[in-house]
Amino acid sequence: MKYLLKSRGLNHFEFCFGQNTSTFSYQYDITVIAYGNGKFVAEGFYYNNDNKTATSSDGVTWTNAGDNIGFLAQAIAYGNSKFVAVSPTIYTKYSTDGVTWTAGNNTGITSTFAIAYGNGKFVAGGGGGVVTSTNGATWTYVDLNSTFGIYHTISAIAWGNGKFVAGSANGKMAYSSN
Repeated sequence: MKYLLKSRGLNHFEFCFGQNTSTFSYQYDITVIAYGNGKFVAEGFYYNNDNKTATSSDGVTWTNAGDNIGFLAQAIAYGNSKFVAVSPTIYTKYSTDGVTWTAGNNTGITSTFAIAYGNGKFVAGGGGGVVTSTNGATWTYVDLNSTFGIYHTISAIAWGNGKFVAGSANGKMAYSSN
């Protein structure tokens, strides 16, 4: 069984599955959660590609938001007053409320595994590099071949302390302030 947890501190998590079982049943894999503008947005899937998106103001009670775009998010971030989600393929979507989603443009990289927001832009990474966007809809490719090598997959990205930090599947890490 899979459960959603809430926390009263890092040392104490409580199960909150069952408080709203109509949103995610135990068969769903919850793959992404982001927080922004007073709301959590989570997405998950069932084995038959039945994707679900849910929202919550408190992280305990969840409301089914459906999924009007149809792809499962691999990663999600909040910034610039919107949620932006990337798929494990080339697709993106964005939403101001976590309920109604708009398809973004193709990222131009072969797969997308990570996204972060900072310094006024979203940065997403995956197979073949990194892309940036100020609005979550249009994306610009950033060539990192000299940093990570020609065959690289960016698997993690974070923003903090004035810089983006990216990690790759081949064990390399790099940072950038822009």
